Amino acid sequence: MAQYVRQILIAITIDSTCAKIARRTKHRNPNQMPTGTETLHLIIDAEAEYFGQHGTPPTVLKLPVLMAYDLAKCGYNDLGELSGRIFRDGITVLESEGFHGMRVEIVRESGAMLQLE
Repeated sequence: MAQYVRQILIAITIDSTCAKIARRTKHRNPNQMPTGTETLHLIIDAEAEYFGQHGTPPTVLKLPVLMAYDLAKCGYNDLGELSGRIFRDGITVLESEGFHGMRVEIVRESGAMLQLE
């Protein structure tokens, strides 16, 4: 039960962060998912929030497929050599390589939300 409550709190925090980024970048729809570098920043902010709540870094990143495609738009300056592998082999590289020290699970269900565990 406690794990489920933590996941809900993290999802709420991520929704709030997403809305803040949308406002900051002047997206018309505050519920619209950020793209590219904004998605990268959203993930990093969610990692920091998770660490602040749990005292340990997350080990699993459950990444919605549309956010994975948004990350694929990032270039070498944002993702380093990983960007080239994503460009060459597709977003599944994130699952095999991991991201920021986390194991990645790409969630291919509609309405999926970013989750950290």
